[in-house]
Parts: sequence; structure tokens; C-alpha cells
Amino acid sequence: MKHLSKICISLLTVSAILLLSIPLIAQEYSKGLIFSEVFLDANNRTNSWIEIYNPTDTPLVLSGFRLSNIRTPNMLMIDEKKGGYKIKSGECLILCNNRKKFEDEWGKQKNLIMVKGISMFNNGGYIELSTKDMRDSGIDAFRYGDPEISAKNASFCNTHVIEISNDGKSWSRILKGSESGFRNNGFEKTAPSPGKRDK
Repeated sequence: MKHLSKICISLLTVSAILLLSIPLIAQEYSKGLIFSEVFLDANNRTNSWIEIYNPTDTPLVLSGFRLSNIRTPNMLMIDEKKGGYKIKSGECLILCNNRKKFEDEWGKQKNLIMVKGISMFNNGGYIELSTKDMRDSGIDAFRYGDPEISAKNASFCNTHVIEISNDGKSWSRILKGSESGFRNNGFEKTAPSPGKRDK
């Protein structure tokens, strides 16, 4: 009986060590992240970029992202040890198609990730944030391009529709009201300002 008790204590100790060894970032969550600015360039798709913002009071982790026309369920290259990309409260993270082109145009950014698939958007579709394993999809989403085409490809047809840019303008989220309501706010056409929402 004493031997069995020792085994149980040992197992509990090992379990506790394993739990403590999991990086904090892997235990954090993605819900609350929003798309804050979008630039899908019709004239040169490789210039496209998407900004993601954390309006909450706590750090969140971006772990899932995809375009509806790309078969890969998660287009992010995730480090298994980290579990995702940490975005601090009040800060942005930018996904760009080409890092050099982006930095030449907009300067260096603190949180900048290259995702080449961004340039592969169709004439209409949707883009969404999710958890890494896709168990919680639709953390935030928007439709883009032709409204009829994007509606056919979207399972959540009530999301906002933005145009593909052919005039150098981007689409920015209207960040008015409470943080919990930002996801319901629409987008407005503005001059591009990537990373300017950082506090």
C-alpha cells in the first residue's frame, strides 16, 4: 500500500512539472483578437498586408489564420513550443506577403510576420482568425471582394464586406464603443497606417 502511495505521489509530481514546463504563451487564448486594418492590393498582390489588433487588457495569442480559397486550414507557421504569436494588450501584429517590400514602403514594425499566401486571394471570399486546431473558428472574420462571390464562400454571411483596393487605400476597423463590440463594427476606407494603433 505504501509502495502504491509513493507511485501516486511520483506521478502527481511529474504531472505538475510537465504542466509548469508548458510555455505560458501556449496556455493563453486567441478570442478577442480582431482584424483592424486590411490592404488587399489589386494592382500588386504581393504588396498586400493585414493588421491584427488586441483591444483587450490581457496578452492574446494568434494561432490560426486562413483565406477561404486556400486548402490549408492554418496558413501560419507555428513554433510548437510557443503555440502562436503573442500580441500584447493594445498592440498590433501585421501579416505581410513580402517583408522587404513592406518595410521599404512602411518601415520596420515590431510585430511583422511574412505569410506568402496573403497574395493568393480570389475575386471574392472570406478571411478568418481561429485557434490553431480550428476548434474555435470565426474568432474574427470579414468578407472581401465581390459581395455575391464572397457570400457563396462564407459560412458566416453576416460578416463585413470590404473591397479589394485599386486606389492605394486600405480598410480600417472603426474602433468606437466598447472592446467587446469592436468585432461588430464595420470598416471604412482610409489612408494606410499599419501599426499605428499600438499604444
